[in-house]
Amino acid sequence: MRVAKHMRAMNARVRLLLGFALALAVLDAAAPRAQACGGSSCLPERFLPFSGSLPANAPGIFWAPGHGDLGATPLDRIQMRCTGAGGAERAIELEAEPLGASGVQLLKVATPLVAGEQCTIDGGNECGYTDPHISGRSMLTIGDEAPLPESLGTLVATPAKVDWVEASANAACSLRQAACVIELSLELSDEAAPWRDGLELTTHIDGGEWWVQRVSNEPNITGGSSVGRGRDVIFAWVDGAANETDTAGLPQGAYSVQMRATLPGTDIAIATQELTVDLHCEGGDVPLGVRDGGAGDGDGDGDGDTDAAVEERGTMPIPRGPVMRDEVDLNDEGCSATARAQTSTLGWLALACSALLRRRRSHRA
Repeated sequence: MRVAKHMRAMNARVRLLLGFALALAVLDAAAPRAQACGGSSCLPERFLPFSGSLPANAPGIFWAPGHGDLGATPLDRIQMRCTGAGGAERAIELEAEPLGASGVQLLKVATPLVAGEQCTIDGGNECGYTDPHISGRSMLTIGDEAPLPESLGTLVATPAKVDWVEASANAACSLRQAACVIELSLELSDEAAPWRDGLELTTHIDGGEWWVQRVSNEPNITGGSSVGRGRDVIFAWVDGAANETDTAGLPQGAYSVQMRATLPGTDIAIATQELTVDLHCEGGDVPLGVRDGGAGDGDGDGDGDTDAAVEERGTMPIPRGPVMRDEVDLNDEGCSATARAQTSTLGWLALACSALLRRRRSHRA
């Protein structure tokens, strides 16, 4: 009698431990896995504009062919369809013209575009990305014809402050580190505004181009910077912080900054007036939060129309080392810089069952 009662108690303990192990398995499956930053053989098509609008008299659309297992995407796979205001859809025949020696092309339409049409370009490599600039497609609204711009606009700079900057780091995809930061934004002129989504924008410091890669295995926003289009940040890493990114940053000091633009398919080259800025920070605290998409709004268009580009949760002292990005999960071969120690649930389950079986055998003996 006492043996049967003891066996029932043992069975209850077995069920309890197995239930606990099952709960651990569910939690473990839901938790993100930490991986090294890996590359992918798939490179998506990139277009400019990749979203937004384009005047009907545009000379063409910038296209950087994607790459898959079979090589670069041929033109005959790229398809353009436009839907008019009445709902009628038409296919647009495309021609390609080389733009320089880098392999990029200018897509030219064989029939004129019509203001008010909604157009989509796709058919190439998409690679599973969801951000608009690397989704492998372009979605456009065709606007009224507009004269080609002869001026770009005005460059605006914030005062220098200590803030987070995200930059590529080979093994971890990207890291956020404290830096002395100046945020730049472009206020377009009236004549450049209709062309904003088709302009290739670059930032120049003391006459040289400034370029920062945000994530090591993901292209920056097409025709823009690491933080968006029409926006940029220049920075110097804070004193004493160990720089583990791929970007050296600038020494603190005074600089002349300028934003320049070209329009693919034309010889137009326009620029803002040069602006002198003082990149100097005495020190201070860094916002305790996560910057989403740098100074932009995180939707890929770089228009910065978010209510809060940085979520404020208080402040913390300047870190003396890198802070890993909370999570970057691009695709199956992408990167995740989540700093969490994972425990194998199956291992715990095996140990628990093994211990219980040994105890049952010992009692039977």
